[in-house]
Amino acid sequence: MTAGHAEGAALPPLDTPLGEAASGGSKAKESEQSASRGKMRIPIARLLVVGFGMLMLIAVSSVLALGLIAAGRSTLALLQDKTALAVEAVTERVRLQLDPMMEDAAAIAGLIRDGTFGRDDPETFVNTMGGVFVARPQLWGFAYTEPDQWAVRVGRFDDQVMSYAGDLAVLAEDHPAAAADIRSLPRRLEEARHRPAPYWVDPRWERSLGHALAVAVAPVIEDGRLTGLVEVGVSLAALSEFLDELYIETGVEAALLLDNRYVVAHPILNREEHTLAVSRRNPPLPMIPEIGDEVLTALWDEDTATITMQTRREHGPFEGRETVHLSDRDAIVVLDNLPSYGSRQWTISLALPAATPAIRQLTTTAAVGLSILFVSVIAALIAGKVIARRITRLANAARHLGTLDLATAGSVPDSRIREISDAATAFNTMTACLRWFEAYVPKALVLQLMRRGGSLPRSEERAATVMFTDIVGFSHVAEQLRAAETAELLNRHFHLVAQAIEAEGGTVDKFIGDGVMAFWGAPDPQPDHAARALRAACAIANAVAEDNRTRSNLGESSIRLRIGLHSGLVVVGNIGSASRMNYTIVGETVNVAARLEELAKEFDDGKADTIIIASADTVSTTDGDFTALSLGRRELRGHSDVIEAFRLHPRQQKGGAERGTAKADREAG
Repeated sequence: MTAGHAEGAALPPLDTPLGEAASGGSKAKESEQSASRGKMRIPIARLLVVGFGMLMLIAVSSVLALGLIAAGRSTLALLQDKTALAVEAVTERVRLQLDPMMEDAAAIAGLIRDGTFGRDDPETFVNTMGGVFVARPQLWGFAYTEPDQWAVRVGRFDDQVMSYAGDLAVLAEDHPAAAADIRSLPRRLEEARHRPAPYWVDPRWERSLGHALAVAVAPVIEDGRLTGLVEVGVSLAALSEFLDELYIETGVEAALLLDNRYVVAHPILNREEHTLAVSRRNPPLPMIPEIGDEVLTALWDEDTATITMQTRREHGPFEGRETVHLSDRDAIVVLDNLPSYGSRQWTISLALPAATPAIRQLTTTAAVGLSILFVSVIAALIAGKVIARRITRLANAARHLGTLDLATAGSVPDSRIREISDAATAFNTMTACLRWFEAYVPKALVLQLMRRGGSLPRSEERAATVMFTDIVGFSHVAEQLRAAETAELLNRHFHLVAQAIEAEGGTVDKFIGDGVMAFWGAPDPQPDHAARALRAACAIANAVAEDNRTRSNLGESSIRLRIGLHSGLVVVGNIGSASRMNYTIVGETVNVAARLEELAKEFDDGKADTIIIASADTVSTTDGDFTALSLGRRELRGHSDVIEAFRLHPRQQKGGAERGTAKADREAG
């Protein structure tokens, strides 16, 4: 290789209009890229998966929610209708059971006040009351008492109607209940004086009946003076029987409660197997835990001795409801107030199975809807992932392509989605074109220019180190090979050389015949450009030596190489025409490096695989794994100044071999 190509390369800095236009437009592009870097980026996989999933979730859940709301309202309406009918039925039965008794008590008090009944004819009084007992099966007992303890008593005992008229003291001799009446008479008369209108006394438990007893009181007032009391006792056993029948017919377990703690009537009280021992209380009624109702007992609070659920009628008749979870079933409890028959609040308790047909249907609908929602969301997520995987693969390949990593980028597979298929085809075509582009343009140079923002750099003067290589006797070697073998030999050799140069951050400028021109220090500044070039030269020498050992084992001839290195100022930039540019370096430094490569011919004894000649400007700036032997000051062809040259001998880094310095070797030389 001759240096003719380098002699004419000493050109002045070139700032072409194309370079100026590219440099001027780079500012706007850099500004745009800076603004773009500040934006938040969302991965398309997340966007598609979340987007598809959310859209499907919103769509299906909206339809499901509307359906469930409608079904829920219908179910609630059915529940309310059922509870309303049950409350209405219980309320009506209570009224039919008790209201006539109050009317009878008031009517009898009126007859006594008018003189129809009284002491004068007690037999007629007793017989008339006996007829009332026949017409009123719920009537348990009748009592008329005057302040002087004269009384009429009619009651049911062992399914027979028993009667008495006379002094209570006489009756008390044989009946302890009459003695109790005598003791409580002053209290009852005092209460009646303050309540002249008929009224109900709070119900109490009657041991002989095994049921609660309600008492209606009608004071007899004559000329503003209390002359007697009419008291009618009503058995509530029929209410428990009715509640039991209601449970059998509708499945609604209803109960009548007093103050949310005492049981007035309950289906359990109508069953033969029921046994209940009630202690004395005021009023003496069984408390909820004593009945054995699991649902109401589950709501019982030991601290307050009442059920924890409170009735709330202000927001609707059935707002006070609660679901009770039992071991074997769940129940919905509804409380509703009843017009009181006494001084304390009566409450209707309704317990409905939570798993009613309507509720089961609603639950089934919800389960099916949720299953459809789940399957739809999963299908949307899978579809999103499939599309995202394709696009992500395309994006990853494009990312590798952005760094000219064509080997990793590979090819993008085809897709059944038309747009992705078109993008994959275009991408693969572009990758194939770039592989051809990479074969003709230095990859490292393009990457460095890309890191500068993509603008064409302006021509400038820069300190750099230039390398020239040339194969010794290549013409003779090529004469013995076929064309294909010659190309294969050069490609293999250039791969070794370029690999060592690029490993040290150098730029392969061009391949000239069987030689290589490379430089360091541009386009990015490299303060250690000389050291990089020297390390690359040593690496090339070691690679050539290793390659020659391989070639020798294969029976092939060895390759011998000459290398020239020089450091100095160069003009670096875009050199060429408006239609085609070449990023290269020109100047005297280039010429000197080429002449040093030629100088190596003088020291070629045919034994060394590689001869490296470097100028003092290059060797003096660094230390390295080589020895430098001074060749003295030399005149180079086409160069007016005298150059001190050195021959470099790379060290093999094996074992504990010492690492010498170029400076020490030069002094020794």
